Amino acid sequence: MVGRPNDNRRRERITMPNSLNGWPVLPPGDRRLKTITVPGTTVRLTVRDVCAPVFAALASDYNRLVEPIALGDHDDAGYTYRQA
Repeated sequence: MVGRPNDNRRRERITMPNSLNGWPVLPPGDRRLKTITVPGTTVRLTVRDVCAPVFAALASDYNRLVEPIALGDHDDAGYTYRQA
């Protein structure tokens, strides 16, 4: 049937909790996670693979135009798994 999600996507939505922005919550080590290095820095962030290019560009622009992204003891909020 046209326009109907395949069974795997449908199961994912039913069985996995969602984040506040509606993305499925992925457990650590999930194959859909990707670790990127923010261009122009040595900072590495773990994000969902499909949004990695956009997140990398945003973080790079932030680093260059707003303030430097620093390494240290803080939450990058790119990927922080926790039970709600």
